[in-house]
Amino acid sequence: MQITVFGATGRVGSRVVDQAAQRGFDVKAISHNGTSHAHSKVTTVQADVLKDDLTDALEGSSAVVSCLGVGNDPATLFDPPPLYTKGTLRIAGAMKVASIDRLIVVSATFVETLDRGPAHFQATLPALSMVFKQMEDMEAQLTRLDNLRWTAVRPGWIMDADPSPDAVITDRVIREDLIRSRTGDIAKLMLDAVENDQWINEKPAVASPEDDEHTSVKAVVQEIV
Repeated sequence: MQITVFGATGRVGSRVVDQAAQRGFDVKAISHNGTSHAHSKVTTVQADVLKDDLTDALEGSSAVVSCLGVGNDPATLFDPPPLYTKGTLRIAGAMKVASIDRLIVVSATFVETLDRGPAHFQATLPALSMVFKQMEDMEAQLTRLDNLRWTAVRPGWIMDADPSPDAVITDRVIREDLIRSRTGDIAKLMLDAVENDQWINEKPAVASPEDDEHTSVKAVVQEIV
């Protein structure tokens, strides 16, 4: 199987590319900067999802994984570029031309509820409201595209780490007592959805229990500065 991965150099995207290559997939890794990958099964393509023709990026693929995301500086969070909305629509349009119907995207459990995690996590979530609104609009767009078989993966507060042996996958929102979602688990869920044709037109959430080091006030501060 060949898949195309957008946002291939981000925290989640790079995990998807690595895990996909390890599974034996051929991968077209699409990023704005065109950073190359070491795997022999990975072909790097430089493209701006908001401007460029995406047809070549999809050639030969049977599924698309979108790991598009924005930076966490205040100016970007206040007025994020329309990667989730316009970017996803442009990907979907190119997929229709290429006769590809399988799309997996990254969204967030916070599209549905902010009531997850300790108070110090919840206090930071309003700063991300414009990003969550875009994700919500993206999900609504997907439901209106009858040519797509989509999955919107909904992590909690993302941390860059290998897959957890204790990952918990639930429908729509992460389990009430959890807050952290490992990039390795998000990538695994996205690729499982591709490989096993799971979670069609659904919104699975993934998170894992973590120790105090990763759920403390210090952990929050380190990740937002």
